[in-house]
Amino acid sequence: GDANIAGGGSAWWRKDPVIGRAVINQVGCTFVVIVGAEATPIWMATSRTYGGLGFTSVDIGAFGSVMGVTILVFAATLFAFLADRFGVTRSVMWACAANGFIFAAHPLAYFAQERSHALTWFLMSVFAVGRGCVGPVVMGGVSLILNNSAPRKQLGKVNGFAGTFSNLARAGAPIVGGALIAGMVHATRETVHKEDDGGVEFDVARTFPPTWWPFVVIAAGFFALTRQTSSLPRSLDSPRTS
Repeated sequence: GDANIAGGGSAWWRKDPVIGRAVINQVGCTFVVIVGAEATPIWMATSRTYGGLGFTSVDIGAFGSVMGVTILVFAATLFAFLADRFGVTRSVMWACAANGFIFAAHPLAYFAQERSHALTWFLMSVFAVGRGCVGPVVMGGVSLILNNSAPRKQLGKVNGFAGTFSNLARAGAPIVGGALIAGMVHATRETVHKEDDGGVEFDVARTFPPTWWPFVVIAAGFFALTRQTSSLPRSLDSPRTS
């Protein structure tokens, strides 16, 4: 009741739907972002025979450096600009959508290698810069949304509660990211490189090559988060006062 809310002695906030949606938003974004971050270098290192780019450790390090420098340059400035101009919730929504399109386009780099290695590198550099720009908007934004959802007296409890599930997401995401690439490799080996026995899986693999599959799953996760974030109330653009 009101007495419990005023006294702050109850866990009433756990039943608050706005706080619940903010927690789901943070945990979901944490999970999908890390799945993408873990899957990408494994895919880059995977042989082209099995749907990867066949990059060396130096190539992968260069990709990470491009993204890292972009994050350093834009992490604070871009997020602050977008949040001030459009609000935190809408900034996170559009950043999730942008991430979805960027990840969905990653396999284009695989097919570009048939034309030139330079084109592949150009595309991967564009993806690195894009992810470096929108990644901090997503992760910084969901943390701010969570803080804005919580009453000031319950802020620590809400962050601790969300942190428990975010840590579970951080633990599980690398497993899922690796499994997506492992599935791609297995599907490529069993369908693309084996004689067609008339099974439907061969038709699917030739029409929609397994190289696309992990990134379509990751992109779908970001698009689901886009929808979820779009449903958050605009009141979460500002700190809660009660």
